[in-house]
Parts: sequence; C-alpha cells; structure tokens
Amino acid sequence: MATYVKGADKYQVDIKPFTPDYKFLSAVLETRQDKYDTNFKATNDLYNKVVYADLSRQDTKERRDQYAEQIGPQIEKISGMDLSLAQNFNQAKSVFAPFYEDDLTVKDIVYTANYRDQMKSAERMKNAANEELSERYSDISVQGLNYRMEDFINASPEKALGMGVPKYVDRVNLFKVATEILEEMDPNLSMKMDRFGTDVDGNPITDFIITEKNGRLIQGAALQTLQGALLNDPRVQRFYHERSFVQSRDFASKGMQAGQFSSVEQGQQAWADETISRINERNDSLIDKASENLESLESANVRWDNYKANNGVIEGSQIDDAINENISAADATRIALERMQQTKNLGSDVPSTLDGSLNKAYAMLMNYNIMGDLSAAALSYSQRDQEYLIRENKFAVQEKQFKYDMTKIRANATNDLILAGYKADRNDSNTMLEKGYRVDKNGNLIRLPWAEGMDPNNPLLDLLQQNNTEFGSSNTVDVPVDEDNIPDMNTDMILRTKEQYIVKDNALAERQANDIMSMLQILYPTGTTATADEMGDGTWTIKVPNDTDGFDEITADMEGLRTLLLEPNIVGEGEDAQMVGYKNRDLVNRVYDQLQRQFIDTRAVTMENNNVTLSKDTRNQYDALYNQIAGLNGTNTQIAALGQFINNVYSNYAQTYESTKNLAMSNDVKDGKNIKQIYESGFPDIIGPDNIPLNKDEYLNLVVQGVENGTITNPNLKGTYDTGTNNEDYMIQASETVSNPNYTGSNYSPPTITRYLYNQDGSPQMTIDMSAVKSEAGLIYDALYSNLNSALTGQTGDFYSGDLDSEIYGISGKYSDVVSNPSYVRNFNPVVPNQLAEAEVYQMLLQVNDLDNKGVPYGIIAGDIDNVEDASELANTKSALGIKVFNMWKNEAAVWLSGKTPAVSTGIKAPAAKIIYTPVIGRAEDGEKTLAGYQIIFSSDWLASKKQGSNTSTGNVEFGSLTTQEILQIQGRDGDDEASAGQGGITILFDQSVDLNQKATQKTYYSFVETDISRNGGYANYTVPNDNGINPTGEYRIIKIGPGDYNVYSKTYTYQPGGTYTMEENTVKIDMSQGLPGLDKQVLQYQKVLENKREENRLAREKDESVNGAK
Repeated sequence: MATYVKGADKYQVDIKPFTPDYKFLSAVLETRQDKYDTNFKATNDLYNKVVYADLSRQDTKERRDQYAEQIGPQIEKISGMDLSLAQNFNQAKSVFAPFYEDDLTVKDIVYTANYRDQMKSAERMKNAANEELSERYSDISVQGLNYRMEDFINASPEKALGMGVPKYVDRVNLFKVATEILEEMDPNLSMKMDRFGTDVDGNPITDFIITEKNGRLIQGAALQTLQGALLNDPRVQRFYHERSFVQSRDFASKGMQAGQFSSVEQGQQAWADETISRINERNDSLIDKASENLESLESANVRWDNYKANNGVIEGSQIDDAINENISAADATRIALERMQQTKNLGSDVPSTLDGSLNKAYAMLMNYNIMGDLSAAALSYSQRDQEYLIRENKFAVQEKQFKYDMTKIRANATNDLILAGYKADRNDSNTMLEKGYRVDKNGNLIRLPWAEGMDPNNPLLDLLQQNNTEFGSSNTVDVPVDEDNIPDMNTDMILRTKEQYIVKDNALAERQANDIMSMLQILYPTGTTATADEMGDGTWTIKVPNDTDGFDEITADMEGLRTLLLEPNIVGEGEDAQMVGYKNRDLVNRVYDQLQRQFIDTRAVTMENNNVTLSKDTRNQYDALYNQIAGLNGTNTQIAALGQFINNVYSNYAQTYESTKNLAMSNDVKDGKNIKQIYESGFPDIIGPDNIPLNKDEYLNLVVQGVENGTITNPNLKGTYDTGTNNEDYMIQASETVSNPNYTGSNYSPPTITRYLYNQDGSPQMTIDMSAVKSEAGLIYDALYSNLNSALTGQTGDFYSGDLDSEIYGISGKYSDVVSNPSYVRNFNPVVPNQLAEAEVYQMLLQVNDLDNKGVPYGIIAGDIDNVEDASELANTKSALGIKVFNMWKNEAAVWLSGKTPAVSTGIKAPAAKIIYTPVIGRAEDGEKTLAGYQIIFSSDWLASKKQGSNTSTGNVEFGSLTTQEILQIQGRDGDDEASAGQGGITILFDQSVDLNQKATQKTYYSFVETDISRNGGYANYTVPNDNGINPTGEYRIIKIGPGDYNVYSKTYTYQPGGTYTMEENTVKIDMSQGLPGLDKQVLQYQKVLENKREENRLAREKDESVNGAK
C-alpha cells in the first residue's frame, strides 16, 4: 500500500479529452473551399463567356449557341465534381477548349470588346471637362469606328480574320497646333506694306489704297513653316486618313439608300473614281496657275537681284520689304507646287483593285485637305495684329496725251508745252510759257520782250485782253438756218444727240485701243511669253472676262490686235457706205478695263517687274502712259464723263417727255383721241426705263412682247386708223402663201393663193396680226416722238432743250443756243502780251504746217464764207487774196515778236488781229457742219496801213500791199458802208477729223475735277505714285464745300535716309476767281508739285542706296 510522505504535495494526473485543431482544420477546409470556389468561378466564367459571349458577327453567334447546347450534358457532370481538385478542374476546362480554339469566334470576341472600349473612351472624351481631353473627340472618328464594325460584321470569315482591331483616332486641332508652332517662333513673323485692293479674280481695284500689316504679307512664310512641321506628322496623317475613309463610306451609304449602288464596295469604288478625277482636274488647274505664278515670282526675284546688285537696297526700306515679300511668296508657291505635284503623281496610275483605288483616293484627298487646312491656319495666324486701313484713291497725274501717229505725237508734245509748260525750277509753279517764252520750230525756248511780265493767271488780264468764248454765230450752228439765221425747228434733237455720242464714243474707242497697245508694249515689250531670261515671241495673250463668269483668251501680234479691236462697223454699200462705230466696241472696253486695272496698280507692276517703274529707260514711258490713262482728264475720266453727260441728257429728255406726252393725246391736236386710246390700251412709253429714247424697232419689239403677255390690248380706233383685226388680243388665224395649182396664166386665176393653217386637233392656228400691231405702234410712236422733239426744239412751251454737246459745254437756254458750238476768241497784239492769243496763233500755224506737210486739202477764204456758193469748196479753195494777206500778217507778226519793233516814225502798224478758233464751222445755210477752222479778223488800222495811196498821173491806180477793194473784201463789206460788213477777215478751214487743237470736237475736254467730284458725291481723290513704285508720293482730296467753294487737303511723303518717308499734311482753300477752268488748272499745279516731289524722292533714294545700300 502506498504511503505518502508527510508534507509533500499531492500529485494527481489531470486527464483531458482530445480536442481537434479546429483552426488548422478550418484553414485546410478554407483552402480547399477557396480552390473549389475559384475553380468553380473560373469554370462558371468560361461557361458564361461561351454561352453569353459578346459577339457581333452572325456566324459566330450561331456557333456559340450551337456549342452551348452541345456541352449541356458535360456541364451537368461537372456540377457534381469536386472542383477543388486540380484534375477535376482541368477536366472541366477541357470541355470549353474547342470553343476557344475557333479563331473567328475569338477574333469576334476581341474585336467586339475592343470596339466597346474605344466607344467608351470616345464618350469620356466627349463629356470631359478637361479641354485638352475633349479636343481629342471627333464625330468623324466615332463614325469611323461604327463603319469599321459594320465592315467586320459583313466581311467574309477570311477577311474578318485579317482585320485589325478598331482604334479611335484622336482629332487633331490643326489650327491650335499650327498656331502654337507659329507663336513659338522667335522672332515672330511681321511685315507692313501699302497696296491696292483686288476683286474676286485677283484683279486690282485702284479705287482704294490699303495699308496692311501682316495678313497676306506673312501668310506665305507662315504656311512654309507649318508645312515643314506638320505635313508629315503621324497624328495629322492618321486623322486626315480617317476623315477620307468616313467620306468614302458616307458616299457609299447614301448611294445605297438611293438605290445607286448594290454594295458598299461598289459605292466606295465610285467615290474613289470621282475623288481621284475631281482632285486631278482641280489639281491640274492649280498646278498650271501655280506654275505660272511661280515663274512670274522667280522672274521678279531675278529682276530684284539685279536691281540690288546694281543699285543696292537699304535694309528695312520699303523696297527691302517688297523684296522679302516676293521671296516669301515664291517660297510658299514653290512648296505648294511641289505638294500639288506629289498629289498629281499619286493620281497618275490607275489602280486595278478597290483597295488600290481607295488608298490612292485617301492619299490624294488627305494631301489636299491637309494643305487647305494648313493654309487656313496660316491665314488665321497672319491676321493677328493685322492692320487693314482702307482709304479711297484715284491715280491722277498730268494732262498730256500720247498719240500714236508720229505727227500727232509731235503736235501734242508741243501743245502740252503750251498747256502745262516746262518748269523754270522745281519749286516754281509758273510755266515758261506763262513767263513769256516761246518754242521755235526746233524746240528751243525763245524769250519774248515782255518775259517775266504780268501774271497771266490774273483774271483782270483776261478781261483787258478780251479773251472769251462765244456762242450763237450762225456759222457755228450745225443745223440749217433760214435767212434770218433762225435754226430749222425740224431738227431731230434725239438723233442729233445719238450721233454726237457715237462720234465721241468712237474717239474714245480709238484712244482706248491706243492705250491697250502701249500698256502691252510697256508691260511685255517682246510679248507675254517673255521671261526674265528669254525674249517673247512677239505675240500678246490677254485674258478677258466674258459673260459666263469665265475668261476668253485673245492671242495676236500688235497689228492683229489693233485690227481686231478697231474693226469698223460699215453700213450701206458703195457710195452709201459709212462707218457707224466699231464692231468690237464692247471687247475694247473689256480689254481696256482688264489691262488698265493691272497697269495703274504701280505696286503690283513693280513687284512683278521693277524694271518698268524703277529703271531709267522705261520709268518715263510708264509715267507718261500712266498719266494718259489715269491722270487728270485722262482716258478713265473721259470714259466716266461721257457716260455721265449722256445720262444727264437722257434724264432731261425723260423729264421733258413726262411733262409733254399728254399734249400728243389732247383733243386739240390731230389724232389726239386715237393716240390716247392706244396709250390707254397698254402701249408703252417711247422712253425706256433707263431714260434712253427707244428707236422705232425697239418700240415695236416692246409692243409685241406686251401683246404676247397680255398687257396690251387692241384698241377700237376711229376712222381709217383702225387696221387689221378687231380681236382684243390681236390674234388672227395663221396663213401662208402657196402656189395656185389651178393657175393657168389667165387674169382670172392668180398664181398664188392664201392657205389658212390649222392645229393637229383641227382648231385654227392663231398668230399675232403684225400688220395691225405695226400700224398702231407706228402711229403712237410717231406722235409721241414728234411731240417730244417739238418740245426739245422750242416749238412747244418752255421745256428743256439740249443735246450732248450743249451738256458738255454747260450751255442752257433756247434751242438756238444749245445747237450752237463755241467760238474761242483771242485778241492778238504783239505789243500787248496775251498768252492765250499767242498760244492760239501758235496752234493755228502748227495746224497749217501739218496740213501742208501731209498734203491734206484745206481752204483759205477771204471775206465772208457765206459768200462761197458751193459748200464742198470751203475746204478745197485757197483764195489768192487770202494767202497773200495771211503770209503778210505772219511775216510782220514774226518781226514784231522777235523784238524788232519798227520806229513810230515809219507809220507801220502792229499786226493786231482777233483770232477765233471754231471747232465746228460752215456756211450758215448748211445743216451738218463738218469743218473746223481759224478766223483772223485784222485790225482796221493794220489793214489801212497796207494801202499807201494812189497815183493820179496814172489814172488813180492804187499802190501798196492791198487795194481798197481788197481791204473791203477782207473786211467782209460790199462797199464803204460799214453796216454791210459780214464775217470778215480770212478763214482757214479743214476737216474736223484732222483738227489738232486740244479744244477740237474729237478731243472734248471734260472738267475732270468737277466730273470726279460728281461721281464721288462731294470730293475727288488723287494720288501720285511714289518714286520706289511701292507707296504714294502724295495724296490730295479736292472737297466741294459749297457752290464755288473748294478746299484741297493733301498729304506729302518725303524720303529720309534709311529708306523711310515722313508725311506732311496741309489744307488750302482754292482760288475760284476763274471758275471751273481755274479749278482744273490749280489741280494741275498741285499735281506738278507732287511730281517734282517724286523726283526729289527718287534722287534722294538712289543716292542713299548707292552709299548705304547692301549689294
């Protein structure tokens, strides 16, 4: 038995039951469950991906559904397996392996999933608040995704397997990217320049001067920078390719909807063909234009290089800016041309497949669109800090006129000396002529005794010298007059005005044609095919706008061009043939307008060929022709003035017509009731809506139109005036005259018969009774026309009476006044200086010498020209007495003017005379007066001094230079009774067509300043081009403050070293004491001052360039 030690601790075994490690077991179970769950989920996912796979193609969807049905039993078996075991899970996965081994199905799953992701990404961009992200969104790119998905769905299995997954293409904000590139340039692009505006065709509009900073001046350089940076950027290429792709699909889709195409491929092929053809056609046109432009720019650059080498150019000057602008334009044009050539090369081969066609079309359209958008971006950038100041302008310079017949050139040059004169020095506005100098036959200046005498502009001097212009002489009234010198009231004033207009318009046509020849020869001396290195072929090609908004080309040599422009329009035959104008008058206008706009744009001319405006050889020719075209009283002003004057006349005619037409319908005049009835039946007025009187044919055509449209009805006239049908619509049954089949030759059977016509349905064929219409239209036309002419010739009341000539000369009043032509009266006396008289004498002698040199017949009549019985002899008869007195007077005048004044004791009288120039003259009884002439009415003292007495021992035979009878004849007297005096003196007569005087009818002088003021509404602007061909030397505006009150505001530019110009402004009141002629004269003086300033600027610039210019 066990004993226990006292004091020792008792030990008792603590037996505990077994407790499992639940934590461990739980972990083991969780791991197993996790594997099961994971494998289950994976298996379930595989199942879902098969059964619910997101597919787009119909064939893959059908395969999916079929496979899902096939694996049903295997899925049930898998559901009872422990999927935590690897071998079971692998066995379960193998069930789905065949599904994923189908390449097309997998492609569809991936393609569709990627499409969904790209669309979600695009949607996020669209709705993004971030501007940088939102700018990447594009409807075009979204549509591209949709089209690619559509193509994948419809593609064959083989083609679908080869398709890349769709990707959204970010939009490229080319404008923003381009702007950022340009803004980062250092230094920034900048340029400032003056130029003319242009129309839609690129032709200069010289009515305005534009001061321009940046804009188009730097657009070429900006475009060149952008092309280098962005043209081949992959981002840009991708987006513009996508845009082209979408355009092709849009085209195909719309065509399929419209039933044009049966498939997308067919539509895309049509789009590709059309795009390639369109771009090729457009590109070819652009290449031609760009090539021509580049050739012109490069030729200009060669000329600028030559100018710089020969003269030097100041850095930063206007010429330097012009050179840089031209270089920039040439560079930009060259790059653009290279790109166009690339596009052309792309389109040169014809692809044999759809893909080939599409790729070519995509590339061509992409290049085209990228260039267009880059150009737009360059333009937009160039307009930053742009200055664009438009101010009105009209080039105007001298009054000299070029003539192309050599004799006329010489005569005109001398006359220009008389009108304008040489400057004594640069700062003196008086001419040498006005200071008392003359020009001898060799062109040398001769000082007269009173040189530097009284101011010839003094209005008092004109009054003292009795220089004036007279009207009313029966010899200058170019309608027949009766024995009391009363004009024939039956003159057709309307026809007279039209004839006057034709004469003046023909003269303008000839002047325009001459201007055209000269412009071409100055701009293109050897032809338009010339380059900077090669001469032209002697032909000139002109592009002329036509009526279809296009251009016609004319190519000819100078002779051929002149023949074409001035082909006469001949009416009548044989002796009755006469020229009434030019067949191609409208063509003359169009060619002239096209060329003169180009020619007077001095800056553009300089930019293209600086030799024209800057070289010493040609600049004077350019300035002279420029003056003739756009100068004071130049061709442009005369064209505008003639139009304005004829419109004024017709407007007055229209007012007179409205005031008097009811007189023709009065009961008090013959046929008045019938005329009123016809008028009230809708017959039109004889004045058209443009106030131009209609001729009879025009009126009849207008009546026929009214009958056809129902606005005119047939009046029932009284008496025998009512002819033809009574039908209200003037309609009668149509008929024709045919041979009579029964004609036997007897008087009872006519050779022809009338056969009435019928329509196919048997109804009568109706037509207008033209006989009745003509009769009644002629009746009212004649009545209204005669009534109007009666008013215009002063037979009916106090109404406006005038023609074109009277409007031009500013004559108003009675009929006898307005049919008169001016006589310019000058009192010549070598003792008393009278510049106008001496100028007229000079012009008269010049005329006689010219007629003698050319062998042109003329007459010298002693005494009254009305005593000549045959009017045809006026310009063919040289009276022996007339020649004798004329030569006697010339010789003595030469002696007195040379300073060899005879002593008073000699009793010799000064050869004083009244000199009368008449641009229209003839016998009073003659209606149409076609001659011009000079009349010399000698002073009675001088004539008396030519008869020294008589010798009684020889039977009172008179001796001396002239007999008493001869003196009486010269004085136009029948005897000693002075009351019997007619038109005395001698009269030199010649045809108006050979008249050299500046006041001749074919050289009608228009008050250019007042004409321009009327056109502009209160002011006239004039500009003198600068010495460098770039900016103006000066500008001035004539402002009409009120009647007889004018100011001139001017701006003058002076050259400064370094190539800049300073500007000075002035406002001065114009002296109107001499009326409008004085106004014109003062404007000429302003013009001369600016021309002198231009020459000063030129000399200063050339000196500066020679010393400081870079060569």
